[in-house]
Amino acid sequence: MSQSALARFGIYCVTEGVVVETDFRDIDSPPTVCPNNNTHTVDTNRVNVIETFKTESIFLNQGAEGTQGIYTTNGTILNIPIGGGAYTHDVSMPYRVSPRVLHVYPNADNIGDTVTFVVAPNTKMSELSANEIIGATTLHVDPGTASTFLLGMEIHVDDGVNDQNLGKCIDKDIVNDTITVENALTNNYNIGTDVQQSYIRIEDIPIANTNNFTIGGSKFYSDSVAPNTTIRLIYNNNGISAKKFHYCIEMFI
Repeated sequence: MSQSALARFGIYCVTEGVVVETDFRDIDSPPTVCPNNNTHTVDTNRVNVIETFKTESIFLNQGAEGTQGIYTTNGTILNIPIGGGAYTHDVSMPYRVSPRVLHVYPNADNIGDTVTFVVAPNTKMSELSANEIIGATTLHVDPGTASTFLLGMEIHVDDGVNDQNLGKCIDKDIVNDTITVENALTNNYNIGTDVQQSYIRIEDIPIANTNNFTIGGSKFYSDSVAPNTTIRLIYNNNGISAKKFHYCIEMFI
């Protein structure tokens, strides 16, 4: 068990003419830039502590089932192209990994955008075992496969011509071999159509300011990802300009 002190600071932003507050951070690391925009002019002689608290950490064996148990981290800088919309970046590794923590280091250009991480996107889990018509939300899948679908995961159907995102899987019936989805079919799909599942780990996280943030830091365990499995970042550029996006993933290999 160990203790550490965190503090929330205020720093005077000359550009805005106000004191801007930070998130909690190490008490020995006062801010040197404006939390709202690191290009603003600040007065580093006008930094004060607004609030403090001490944390106690209990270190547990976090185990990384299926991996070698070796900690590593991987930093990435993405060049988001001009024009806005969704930008997709895929990575995979030839060995089993267990992602643990995502760190995001935004800048002012990233404010207003969102980030999603998906593991094994559009993985075929089954096929339709009956013809399904427009408006259907309950799908008949191959016998014995309904149990492989996970509630809350994203479902697609793809017949090679039409590919539809049906939203989340909200129910499954392993006796009658059906799954129920959020969004109704907008096309008719025949027997043999692929039914796919995407494992969404982080969904539509908004970037509200330039403060660094962490996702997954409170989680003591995460399952591992099989070799050569695609891990997909979807960066939704709600602006129109090109920009960079910086992030880092902690993992076991």
